[in-house]
Amino acid sequence: MSGAHATVGGGGGSAVLGCVADDHTGGTDVAAALRRSGLRTVLRFGLPQQDRAVPDCDAVVVALKTRSIPPPDAVAAFRAAHDRLTRQGVGRIYFKYCSTFDSTDEGNIGPVADMLTGAAGGRPAVVCPAAPEHGRTVCQGHLFVGDRLLSDSPMRDHPLTPMTDSDLVRVLARQTPHPVALVPHSTVARGPDAVRAALDELETRGVRYAVTDAISDHDLDVIARAAAHLPVLTGAAGLARAMGALTADGTDCDEDHRVPVFPSGPAVVLAGSCSAATLEQVALARRTMPSHRLRAERDDLAGEALGWLEEHLTTDRPVLVYSSAPPGERSPGAAVAAAARSSRPAAHSRPGQEPVLIIPSELISFGTAALTSLGVPEPDARLVADSLVTADLRGHPSHGMLRLEWYADRLRSGAMRAVTDVATVLDGGAVAVLDGRDGIGQVITAYAAREAVRRAREHGVGVVAVRDSNHFGTAAYFTRMMADEGCVALLTTNGSPAMAPWGGREKSVGANPWSIAVPGGRRGPVVLDIANTTVARGKIYAALERDQPIPEGWAQAADGSPTTDPRQAIDGLILPMAGHKGYGISFMMDVLSGVLTGSSYATGVAGPYVPDRRSGCGHLLLALRLDAVADPAEYARRLDDLIDRTKAVPLAPGFDEIFYPGEIEDRNAARAEVRLPDRTLRGLERLAGACAIPLPGWMSACSS
Repeated sequence: MSGAHATVGGGGGSAVLGCVADDHTGGTDVAAALRRSGLRTVLRFGLPQQDRAVPDCDAVVVALKTRSIPPPDAVAAFRAAHDRLTRQGVGRIYFKYCSTFDSTDEGNIGPVADMLTGAAGGRPAVVCPAAPEHGRTVCQGHLFVGDRLLSDSPMRDHPLTPMTDSDLVRVLARQTPHPVALVPHSTVARGPDAVRAALDELETRGVRYAVTDAISDHDLDVIARAAAHLPVLTGAAGLARAMGALTADGTDCDEDHRVPVFPSGPAVVLAGSCSAATLEQVALARRTMPSHRLRAERDDLAGEALGWLEEHLTTDRPVLVYSSAPPGERSPGAAVAAAARSSRPAAHSRPGQEPVLIIPSELISFGTAALTSLGVPEPDARLVADSLVTADLRGHPSHGMLRLEWYADRLRSGAMRAVTDVATVLDGGAVAVLDGRDGIGQVITAYAAREAVRRAREHGVGVVAVRDSNHFGTAAYFTRMMADEGCVALLTTNGSPAMAPWGGREKSVGANPWSIAVPGGRRGPVVLDIANTTVARGKIYAALERDQPIPEGWAQAADGSPTTDPRQAIDGLILPMAGHKGYGISFMMDVLSGVLTGSSYATGVAGPYVPDRRSGCGHLLLALRLDAVADPAEYARRLDDLIDRTKAVPLAPGFDEIFYPGEIEDRNAARAEVRLPDRTLRGLERLAGACAIPLPGWMSACSS
């Protein structure tokens, strides 16, 4: 329903209030609350379209689905909604979350609030999930559900956001680097002026979030009036109702409460929440409606449900389909994941169809089995498989499982040794030179990365040069590994010829990719991984796997003519990025990775797709211990500020968001499945046969 909207009320005017909710139910709740308070309200499910103006109304509610997704994804979705609303003239922003403050120590309430308040210049925000009409109250900063503390309520058993701490100041402080303080009920009871004075005093102390007590609807009215000057408020539908009533006092709101006309016909009631309230509603509905429970452990979850619906959707009588269950009856995570796969009838493909979706752990197990059958020790095989699947998962199939068959061919020919035995050629304390002895690239580079980090811990910096290695997948796999250890990381490598030197017509310079990764702040490491060609050669192979043309400007055929044929591009030239600058950078990477390390360079390097020629490639790794040059906390604050400023830059036409390096990959990594094209699957099937290993279930399904 992305982009769909419903108008609650009608009339003319422009929106003065924008509300962004972290789930669809919450969006509906807050839209109803705003309408009851007298505001003409538009409710949108999903991000508003960029080219669609906000309809005439007093308030716009955007209902997202971000409560349980990774924090960076939640922040990105809220930022996009915030930016589109503010660009269309919406003044104040209300962040609506659940009245039980559903979140974990990682978020998503804190990170989203940080972004919204940061966009408003760092002004403080009220935090008040109270909804007294539903029994949600806040007293001395502690959230109550009825007469119980939140931590003693059924929410403590929530499968995704178990709420085991009732102290909202403490809960929020674990989600944000900004100070959090309490405005107690004794202050709220003295009225709006007292609360306003408390908020002003907290702002002078640098407090970003004011958790505010509220045990009645009157308290919420007091808080709304006291916080009327703040650009961002946060809370549940209760405070939104109070804010809406206050806003309505100053607007020309109509009293048209038109009830929409709904179509007649069969109706399905869907329930998936495991909250106590939903469980009670399901129990009541089952007494009067035909009902079907979705059980995650069933092999044909979707088929059974569709069959049941076909049988029972024969009258206008509503039916219930639900997965809600009390704690003792909920399916384990593995069963839920399997159910998600079984509910995708198009998950397996034939040639020309959509890519196949496979659980990452299943792919890693297959890759490990294939490599161990060729003599690779199990830990090394698992490392290689993980590096390839990680590339697929992060959105770089050019360096993913399509390369496994190439590696196997090189292992069989002996061009790449199955057992990696790294030798130390030089040990100079902070500096070392290693010889990979034609072992497996991932194994050699992981060893070198650990050595660089170890030396950085001792000396502040560690530099490791590697000769006679092999293709190692993505450079980011290893720089991210070093950044996770608290080091700024740099990795260079060289590859087989891909481009001509500037002014030449024969290829002699590799794409020679390199990566820089730095420890992150609240978002995690920032990672750059690029080739020096217009595109990595592997992406041309990936296009070939999908039987797709490549874009113009990527490559030339062997005769120098432009081409969009990936096969001609592989046999011809890949163009450098940024013209002569890309060539110059790539040349220097050959110096660092090949000439300096004592490894091969230029035409002396062979690529992983050549089955019977030793690679000869080299690498250079640098690890700089962060705390050797900067205070980690101050560094994290400054990095977060840089990212926030960058992402706040006004968007150019045609763009929805600005990304920092590695952000897109992080979002891709949150997916539960890897997508593989049919040609890659056929290669893996050939490999299974050649290695005499059983076909996994997902491969058998694809072959049938």
